[in-house]
Amino acid sequence: MRIKLIIFCIVILVSFLDLNLFSEKLNVAYKIENDNIYKPVKIIVYEKEIYLLDSADQSIKVFDKKGKLKRSFGKKGEGPSEIKNATDFSIFKGKVYILDSSGRKFELFSVKDGKYLGSKKFIAFNPSKFIISKGSFFISTLSFQPAQKIIKKFEDNTDNSLKSTLSFMNCVPMRSDDFSVIYNNFGFITEYKNKIYFAYTVTNKVVEYSKDGKKLREFILPLKPIDLKKQINKGNTILKTGVNFDIRNCDGELFLLANDIETRQKKIFKLVKNKFKQSHTIEENIISFDISNNELFGLNIEDSIVLVYKLKK
Repeated sequence: MRIKLIIFCIVILVSFLDLNLFSEKLNVAYKIENDNIYKPVKIIVYEKEIYLLDSADQSIKVFDKKGKLKRSFGKKGEGPSEIKNATDFSIFKGKVYILDSSGRKFELFSVKDGKYLGSKKFIAFNPSKFIISKGSFFISTLSFQPAQKIIKKFEDNTDNSLKSTLSFMNCVPMRSDDFSVIYNNFGFITEYKNKIYFAYTVTNKVVEYSKDGKKLREFILPLKPIDLKKQINKGNTILKTGVNFDIRNCDGELFLLANDIETRQKKIFKLVKNKFKQSHTIEENIISFDISNNELFGLNIEDSIVLVYKLKK
């Protein structure tokens, strides 16, 4: 009888662990502030520098950890080196790629000095987020027609353009009476261990695909999905009420930034043994993050600052 009781207690304890009840609460260690930061929407930490995509002036701004502006590049416009609507950026082989959703192109700049390196055009409907993996571009789109796919794969052409080679992941089609449903197809994309991961913004779901477009797994986070139509009717934006805000491959590990709409906390999940388990809790409102050298850099859009948290080794 006693052995059965012990086994029962162990099972209950394991189930508690799976429910992520033992996560570390993070406190702000220091802040990175600068008057030149206006409306940042994404952060990348690269070679000890902080890169911010500022949607106010469609530029990339590079800072050191003390908040000093080192350089900036890109500007609002429709010509060469100019961006009309920047929705994402990435760094690959010494180049910064800025996605201009309206222009359906990437504007390229040198990481070293911000020098303009040209553009790459492509054809896709409502491009939103992207990753570059071994020279291939995986672009997520805000699709809403039944025949459209959310993710498109592109390869380099010789004429400074990209050619589509694959489309996958079915979208939620739009109903004629509810345009807001297209946001059900919005999310964040990354690569981890040679697989593609897509985190839906308005639901608690993450999906895993092979690079040839085969669906492998689906993960459901222990978070409440939002009532999209209700939130839009209230005038709330996706950045305030979404569930998943960012997903990153940081130093060879997969992390997800999520929003708990019931507790109003931000939660960091880590993929461990094929499960997303909560690793950290954050009280401040951050919408993008990166991890480098045991520090988590969180982008606070309300105050236009970077909050830095120390992680345990």
